[in-house]
Amino acid sequence: MKQSIVNPYSLAPAGPLSLIILLLSAMTAVHAQSNSFPSSGNALVGGFNYFTTGGRVYMQYPAKELNSWTRGVISQGIHWDVTNENWSVAGSSTSSDFSLLRLENLGTISFFSRGSTGSSYTLNNSQLENYRWMTILTNGNVGIGIRTPAEKLAVNGTIRAKEIKVEAANWADYVFEESYALPTLNEIEAYVRAHRHLPGIPDKRQAAEEGIGLGEMNRKLLEKVEELTLLLVRESKERKALESKVDSQIVTINNLKAAIEGLKQ
Repeated sequence: MKQSIVNPYSLAPAGPLSLIILLLSAMTAVHAQSNSFPSSGNALVGGFNYFTTGGRVYMQYPAKELNSWTRGVISQGIHWDVTNENWSVAGSSTSSDFSLLRLENLGTISFFSRGSTGSSYTLNNSQLENYRWMTILTNGNVGIGIRTPAEKLAVNGTIRAKEIKVEAANWADYVFEESYALPTLNEIEAYVRAHRHLPGIPDKRQAAEEGIGLGEMNRKLLEKVEELTLLLVRESKERKALESKVDSQIVTINNLKAAIEGLKQ
């Protein structure tokens, strides 16, 4: 039994938002049982509900599981070739770019894209990974350039922003409490000679392997600034006391000199 499927979609050049809207709308509207090629251009092919609009925009989802990666696809310029079991990029002399939104196992959503190469080509799943730019896990973690983000936002690259606000607890003002054990300069010097980094600050190996938290590192740096401020204040008081003592000794010496001169006369 063949079943025609009405195409309710009209799509301009696809961006991620347009792809998502098309995917969600189509998933709720399509039901097919066998290969069908109606005049609308929509079909059920090889166990896949398959749509095309304008020849380059596709929506596919399997009637049965395709592989361990894919549960559903919406894309432009690329589709899953059921016969050859690879990703087919529709190329021409002027354009072969693609963008792909893929619903994966365990609820993961991934976005892939590539610029034009000027010709058609195919990709297997491993090769497609070279063009994965964003991943969203079911726990809400988002990875940009990272397939399995362990944080709410993980970025493999440079981030540029006008301002970043970090919420910080246990701010370093505890340094100014009377009970705080302020290290001496001699203690700091001995630690640096032994470890080649300041006390309480990650060394270069730890920073390279584990990264640093902006909030925690700002707290630690402020702690060192406040410790240095208190050490400078202490040094300033000691210097002034020493200067006062020297001035007093100079007065005493001058008085003794005057007394000796008086005895000589």
